[in-house]
Amino acid sequence: MVDDRLAERILSAEDDPNWRDNLERTYIEEHLKFPGGESTFEAKQRIISFINDLHTESYKSVLIVTHGNLLSLMINLYDPSFGFKEWEVLSNPDVFLIDVSLKDVSKLWVS
Repeated sequence: MVDDRLAERILSAEDDPNWRDNLERTYIEEHLKFPGGESTFEAKQRIISFINDLHTESYKSVLIVTHGNLLSLMINLYDPSFGFKEWEVLSNPDVFLIDVSLKDVSKLWVS
């Protein structure tokens, strides 16, 4: 199944030479929104909606494939210490196990 709620977050519709600094700001200021972009808060709402729908289907295990920034925001929902600095060191690909019932996150991929 493909779900648009797992699409990468657009930081801004405009070319931004300071995109990395601005991205870092969005991890601190969750409602910060650049022109044509999506705030961290809005992206997290998409993730929460997706996860809530998974709960209604009563799946035991689910494999989710998404983009790095959205992955980092998903992890942050369960591990608030996971932020911009952790996003910076994600490998490509990267694999995490998130136990939503225990709110536990563990990295499975070691590059």
